[in-house]
Amino acid sequence: EYPPSDGFVKVITDAAWIKERNRSGVGVVIRDSAGIVCGGLADNLYCCSALHAEAEAAVRGLSLAKRKDFSKVMLETDSTILKRSVEGMTNNGAWSILPTILEIRRLANSFQSVEWSWIPRSINKRLTQRLVLASERWRKFAGLEGHHRLFREC
Repeated sequence: EYPPSDGFVKVITDAAWIKERNRSGVGVVIRDSAGIVCGGLADNLYCCSALHAEAEAAVRGLSLAKRKDFSKVMLETDSTILKRSVEGMTNNGAWSILPTILEIRRLANSFQSVEWSWIPRSINKRLTQRLVLASERWRKFAGLEGHHRLFREC
């Protein structure tokens, strides 16, 4: 994992989806160009697919970066389908989550610059394991939506 270029923050997103419950744990970590964690969160929510969960993680990541007034963002995901869909490819089956893709594009347009980066799932594994644990903990509170901050605010 490489830090973003100077002036950028890296918004790392990931999701874990439990098909039997249509429940997901989504997470976001924001790092600056020095690699310092500047924020993060985890949410538990209902999603219809793993792709939908990955897209919701991107929405939450971009929303958090916007709230923190960052202007240059590199969004990192381990979903090639999501990355390609946001970049404009429409023939990959992501039409099922089109409203979420459009929301990601709308949020991305609010930044001075947004770059998209793909990372192999194997590298993103530690964050995914934390998301599964968070999802299982939140499962006790069925129907309770909200978020839990993973890191102290900078």
